[in-house]
Amino acid sequence: MTSLETRRRLEGFVAMASRHPQTSRLRDLLLEIAGELSDYKIDLTFAHERLPTHLLLIKDLRRLVARSDFVLCVTDGQDPDILFKAGLAFGLRKPLLVVILPETEILPATFMGHFYVELAGDASDRECLKSALATLVGGPKAENGRSAGLARMGCAVGGER
Repeated sequence: MTSLETRRRLEGFVAMASRHPQTSRLRDLLLEIAGELSDYKIDLTFAHERLPTHLLLIKDLRRLVARSDFVLCVTDGQDPDILFKAGLAFGLRKPLLVVILPETEILPATFMGHFYVELAGDASDRECLKSALATLVGGPKAENGRSAGLARMGCAVGGER
């Protein structure tokens, strides 16, 4: 069996603003980093490319997020569509990484306590994103040495999960 055959395939869903000045750079950077994580074959689905019209939003968005192994939300805290997608990922208990853009001034309090990475807008973003994505998908190893399923999110209610 070759090393490519032993790599686990993961599907990631990426929510980011289509008109943000850094969208193209961050898209390319995420694809590059996903290709470098040697233990995984990571396929990324970018919401702004797959959901071009609002008529398909409700049905297709839920389906895309539900079948994904994890969700990345790239936000400055101002785009309600990104916040909605983060909420959907949370509701579906998907592993969620919130990528906070450098110009972010305020984030909703509901993001507190979630896994996030803050970008600086410079060359250090690459290593921050790579480390965060590796941590998100790295998860615990099963007894056979392969990755177990990604940890599911939970919402604490009354101190219990």
